[in-house]
Amino acid sequence: MKLHARRRARAMREPFGKAGLIVGIVALVAAMAGGAYAASGGLTSKQKKEVKEIAKSVQGTGPAGSQGPAGANGTNGANGKDGTNGTPGKDGTNGAPGSPWTAGGTLPSKATETGVWSVGHIENTTQFPGASGNPINVPVSFPIPLASELDYFHAHFIQANNKEFVVRVTPAAEVLEEEIVQPDCPGTVDAPSAKPGNLCVYTGKAHSLKPFKNLLSELDGLPSESGFTNPASGESGASVAGSTLEMFWEAADAATADVEGLGTWAVTAP
Repeated sequence: MKLHARRRARAMREPFGKAGLIVGIVALVAAMAGGAYAASGGLTSKQKKEVKEIAKSVQGTGPAGSQGPAGANGTNGANGKDGTNGTPGKDGTNGAPGSPWTAGGTLPSKATETGVWSVGHIENTTQFPGASGNPINVPVSFPIPLASELDYFHAHFIQANNKEFVVRVTPAAEVLEEEIVQPDCPGTVDAPSAKPGNLCVYTGKAHSLKPFKNLLSELDGLPSESGFTNPASGESGASVAGSTLEMFWEAADAATADVEGLGTWAVTAP
């Protein structure tokens, strides 16, 4: 029966086209169903399945249509307006002072700075015309300035034996030459140090070179003085920027003696 139905569909497809064919299939199925369609008011599920199978067997596939033209580009949008400038930020606060020193300032109280000093090597005494005992000035410059100057009593030259050589004049006009352990200079040439308010110069090597002897006078009218000269005032002691240490060439053989000296120093702010 299905074969006869397909043949009828093929015969109908040519004169009527697809639309007419589908109508014809529906009418054919209805006729085959007889009074059942009228009684039920519609196709049964079996009938619907048969209609779909017949429709699929006669359905054709048409050729693909040509591609439509590309659409026109849309217009560019208008540029946005520049935003307004933000409000300026607040000024930052100054950082904490550096430790132990702030650039442009002075050495803080009880802080210590250290350095080195040297003389020579000078080959012979032809560099020093005249008699033995001609002075040699050795600069001791402070990288960080002090807040105040130091007087003669607070500038010390410590020899290689770690003692200070002083000349003491008593009220009775007695001259005493002494080598003392200077309590204000507790360091060494390897580890220079100084008590607050003192400059201590330490000797590492001294050949044919003698320091100025500190003169500590207890005699009225005779001022005390040292081999340290304040370059700002010319008085004994040290300026805020440093001092000049006066030393002397002394040798048994003036014709062949060489001069050489070196060491370290420390200064501590009051």
